[in-house]
Amino acid sequence: MQLRIFFGGCLLVTSCLVLMNFTQPAKISVQVDGKFIDLKTDQQTVGGALEECHVEVGPNDIVKPDVLTNIHDGLDIRIYRVQKKTKEQGYSIPYSTIIRYDNSMPKGNEKITQAGKEGKRNLQTDMLYIDEVMIGLKETKKTVEEPTQKIISVGTKRIIQPLSMTAKVKNILNMGATGYSRHVQSCGKWAKWGRTRMGLKAKYGVVAVDPRVISLGTRLHVEGYGPAIAADIGGAIKGKRIDLCFDTHQEAVNYGYKSVKVYVLE
Repeated sequence: MQLRIFFGGCLLVTSCLVLMNFTQPAKISVQVDGKFIDLKTDQQTVGGALEECHVEVGPNDIVKPDVLTNIHDGLDIRIYRVQKKTKEQGYSIPYSTIIRYDNSMPKGNEKITQAGKEGKRNLQTDMLYIDEVMIGLKETKKTVEEPTQKIISVGTKRIIQPLSMTAKVKNILNMGATGYSRHVQSCGKWAKWGRTRMGLKAKYGVVAVDPRVISLGTRLHVEGYGPAIAADIGGAIKGKRIDLCFDTHQEAVNYGYKSVKVYVLE
C-alpha cells in the first residue's frame, strides 16, 4: 500500500503495512433453569453474555462466575435460582384448669368462677430454595394471645346435720373434742393402715373414744360435728375426751380443741 505525502511542494511516496486484528467469538455454555445454552459471543463479560442470550437474573440469584468476570473460550456459566418462601400458620394454645377450695361453699358443690379460653399462637416458617431444592428452614413462634385459665371453685364447708327429732338419746356427755385424720401427721406409723380399732376406714363420722366411757360401736351425735360412730381409740384419749376424724389433716388442725355435747344414741 502506497502513502503519498506533499511536503514543501514535493511529493513523497512511501509504503506501509496495515495489520488488521480479527478476534474470534468465544464459545461459552450457560446452565440455567435445567437447560444448557451454547453460545458464541463477542461480549466481554458474563453479564453481557447473559443479556445477549436473554437470561434474566433475579435479585437473589447466584451467578458463577459473577457477572463482571471476563469472557473466555470454553467458559461455563451457572445460574442458581434462589427463592425465599414464607408460610404462616395459626394454632390454638390449650388453657389449664385450676381448682380453688372455697370454705364459704358447701362441701361437694362446684362452680366455674372463671371460664377458660384458648390462646392463639402463630408459626412462621421461612424456607430457602436453590433451584427448587429446599436448603434452609427457620421456624419462628409468636404468641398472639395468652390462654385464660379455667378456675373451678370447690366447696369445703361441711354442712352439719342436726340431731334428728326422732333420735333416741340415751345419754348426754360434756366432752373435750379434738380433731385427727388418717394421715401420717396424726397417726404416725399407723397411717398406712387407714383403719380404726374396729376395722372401719378412718373418715369423717368416725371418732375415737375411751371405751370405759363410751363403748366401741356406739352411735353418737357430736355437737358441731354431726352423726358419728365410736370406732377407734387413742393413747391420749382418756376419760371424757373424744377425737373426731376429718378427711384432711388441715381440717383436723383447724378444728383445734372444743368443748362439745356428745349425744349417746340408742
